[in-house]
Amino acid sequence: MEQPQTDRGVKELEASIHPFRIRPYDDSDFQDLTELVMSMLNNSPLETLKYNVHVSLEETKKADASDLFFPDTRILVLEHGVDKRIVGFISYAIQRKGGFYIEYEWVEKDYTKYGYDDKLFQRVEDEVSKAGGGSLYILVSHEEHRFIDFLINRGYQTLNTLELAKYLDGPPKDSGRNIEIEGNSSSDRLSNAQEEQTID
Repeated sequence: MEQPQTDRGVKELEASIHPFRIRPYDDSDFQDLTELVMSMLNNSPLETLKYNVHVSLEETKKADASDLFFPDTRILVLEHGVDKRIVGFISYAIQRKGGFYIEYEWVEKDYTKYGYDDKLFQRVEDEVSKAGGGSLYILVSHEEHRFIDFLINRGYQTLNTLELAKYLDGPPKDSGRNIEIEGNSSSDRLSNAQEEQTID
């Protein structure tokens, strides 16, 4: 009697039928990457964006220039199938005190079934490990429940995030909250973070 395949086994089988490759971004990928970023921005949960907006291709190109293309940022693209269509990407950077931070990750909806999100994260984790990094960070909205579950399953731990807003024209009339806390609060971590901040 045959044993049923696990979800992971099915994903591995599908990925072997549909070849893929993860490689560094190059300038010829700009249009494809811009379309992926536009898809990411236009399909993100509204809770994350906090407003309903449709981002145009031109606006996305400007966002790419300001958010993705920095000297310390590395972008990896994911090619799918024999036509090598770019269907996903991940970007990460080295920031303060040598910490590595994942900035963006996106796989087109029709291709998530192949386990490509896992593969992109694994590639970055391998690269960070080879570079001598001991940890990898990612900032996620508390509203992204499925993505948080995905990260926890990959071994990521929840840290504290404190989001503050200063409304220069006074607080919005439809919201009584000016401070939003993501994750569980910890006075020890908060005081440690405050000690690290210095004014030059």
